[in-house]
Amino acid sequence: MTIFMCKCGIRVIFMHLVLIRPHPAIWRLVHGMAIVYLVALTFLLFQNRDDARQFMKYLHPALGVELPERSYGADCRIYVPENPKNRWIQDSRDQYTKERLDSVIDQYTKRLDSVTTVLF
Repeated sequence: MTIFMCKCGIRVIFMHLVLIRPHPAIWRLVHGMAIVYLVALTFLLFQNRDDARQFMKYLHPALGVELPERSYGADCRIYVPENPKNRWIQDSRDQYTKERLDSVIDQYTKRLDSVTTVLF
C-alpha cells in the first residue's frame, strides 16, 4: 500500500487528473488514498459480518466487539417519574440526537428566512 501511495504521489500512475490546484502531487496522493479506501470497502463488502468485525479490529481494538442491542421505540415517554436518578428521558436517545435536532432547526431557519425574503 505504501508503494502504491508513493507511485500516486510522484505522478507515475495518474498523469492527467482534472484536479490540478493547489499542486498536482497533493491531488494525486488524495486520489490514491481514495482508491485504497474504495478497494478496502469493496473487500469488506464481500466479507460476512463476523469476519469484517475481526478485520476492523486491526484498525482499532474497540471495533471488534458486537454492539449491544438498543430499543428505541419501547418507551415513548419524555418524563419518567419511576427513574430516581434522572426523571427525563435518557435511554432512547443516541449520539446523533443533537445533530438531528440541529438539522431540524437549521431547516426551519432556512425556510423562515426564505419566507421573510419573499414577504419583505
